[in-house]
Amino acid sequence: MRVHVKISAKELYTFSLFNSYTGFNGVVSVLFTVGSLALLVRMWNEIDLFQKAMLVLCALIFTVIQPVSLYSKSKKQAEHSGISDPMDLTFTDEKITVEQRGISGDVSWDEIWKAVELRSMYILRIGPQRGFLVPKAAIDGPTDKFVAILKKNLPASKTKGLKS
Repeated sequence: MRVHVKISAKELYTFSLFNSYTGFNGVVSVLFTVGSLALLVRMWNEIDLFQKAMLVLCALIFTVIQPVSLYSKSKKQAEHSGISDPMDLTFTDEKITVEQRGISGDVSWDEIWKAVELRSMYILRIGPQRGFLVPKAAIDGPTDKFVAILKKNLPASKTKGLKS
């Protein structure tokens, strides 16, 4: 199966949000925000304006400031050559071949850490911060065939959550 992929700022932003708010980072973000808001509400009548402003700022770090920052970075990355250039991914039972700007390379199925399905894309993770983004819109026809290839070539532990 061959998939032609052109990554947009929206897809990079979705990937960045996924990396930032899943796992341990997501738990810390939620705890920090909830803790800041709880402290603000609990101490409202006992703290001065500066302390209130600091607690509001703390609550906004992970809910507003970081998402805006991630979007800005994603937009800049999407304009960068290499990321914005179209890429062809060819999936076979032996490997994944990646072609971009006339250069090709192979990725063995063993190198894939995990396949993740989001609402608009699949992420084939090849490291803690790296992965191939495959927008669902880039897959010709139903995504069932794509998911079947992933499930056939990756252990079940690496394809948890994929819908077929």
